[in-house]
Amino acid sequence: MRQHCLAAHAMKILCLTVFPDEFLALQRAIHHPWQETVTPSGTPYLATDYDGLQLAIVHLSAKSLANPQRLVSVGDYLSPQLIVMVGICRGNPAKVVLGDIIVAQKIFTLPTDSFTDSTYTLPQPWQGRLLGQSSAWQQQIQTPRPKSMLHQRGWLLHTLYDYELKPDHCPPPQAHPERRHHCPDWPLIFEQLLTEKLLTADPIRLTAQAIDLIRENHALHLATGFPHDPAVPAVHLGAIADMTNTDFPNDDDPFETQTHLFGLDIGSAAATTLATQMDCPAIVIKAVQSYGNPQQPLPFRAYATEAAAQFFLGFLRHLMPQIPLTCPRSP
Repeated sequence: MRQHCLAAHAMKILCLTVFPDEFLALQRAIHHPWQETVTPSGTPYLATDYDGLQLAIVHLSAKSLANPQRLVSVGDYLSPQLIVMVGICRGNPAKVVLGDIIVAQKIFTLPTDSFTDSTYTLPQPWQGRLLGQSSAWQQQIQTPRPKSMLHQRGWLLHTLYDYELKPDHCPPPQAHPERRHHCPDWPLIFEQLLTEKLLTADPIRLTAQAIDLIRENHALHLATGFPHDPAVPAVHLGAIADMTNTDFPNDDDPFETQTHLFGLDIGSAAATTLATQMDCPAIVIKAVQSYGNPQQPLPFRAYATEAAAQFFLGFLRHLMPQIPLTCPRSP
C-alpha cells in the first residue's frame, strides 16, 4: 500500500467515462479551454488545468472495457495521482431514487458467486471528503429534473380523489392547470392505471382498489399525500457491481437477488483495475438513470449525466490542499 500527501495544486486527475453523453457532460460542466490530444499508444483525450489541477478525460473504448489492461499504457503516459469514473448507472429502488448520486464504497465484478470480498474499496479519507462537500453543486444542475412515473401516478390518482370528494372546489386531473407539470406523460400513465384497474375510462373514476391505495399513501406520506419526487439528488455511499461482462434477461430485475447493491454499472472495474496498476486511489461517481433492467425511453438519462458531472465538479472545487492518498491492494 502506498500512502503520501500531495498538494492539491500538483494533482493529476484522470477522468474516465463509458458513454459519449457522460464525456460531453464533463466537458460542458468544466468551463475551461480543453486541449485535444492523443497518447503515444493512440488513445485520444481532452486535457485542461482547473484551478491548478491537471485534468484529463478519456472516453473508454469497448476494447478497454473488455480488457482493462489495455489502459495501462494510458496510465503510464498520463501518470495520474487520482482516477475518477463519472457517469450513470442502474439503481436499486429499495435504496435510491432516480437522479441520486452513488459514490462507490466497494466495487464488485459480475458474475461472481460471492460478495464477501470486493475487488476495490474506496479509502476512508476520500469517503469523508466526497460526502462532506458543500451541497452547492446541486444548484448547478441546469437540466430540469423529469417527473418519475411514481410521482405522476400518485398525482393523477390523488388529484382525481380530491375532485371526487369536492367537485365544486377541485378541478379534475385532465383539466387541472398543473397537469403538464406534474403528469407530463398523461397518456402513458392513464393507460397504465386503466390496465391495473385503478381507473375506469368513461367516465374517469377511481376504482375501490385505487381508493384503498390512496388511503394507504395518505397514511405513509402525511405531508404530501403521495410520494413526491425530491427537489435535488441525494448522495449515497454504497456498493456498485460492474456488469460489463454480464447480460441480464430483459425481464429480470437483478436487484431482486443482489439486494445489498446500490447500483449496477459498466466500467467501474476498468477504473479500479487501472488504479491498482498505477498504485493510486480510484473514485467511482454514478448517478441513477434507471432501475433494474432499463426500458426505453430513459427520461432521467440527461439529468443523471449532468448530476454526476456537477457532483464531481463540486468535489474538485472543495478539494482540500492536502489529503492522504491511499490505495489498498486488492486481495
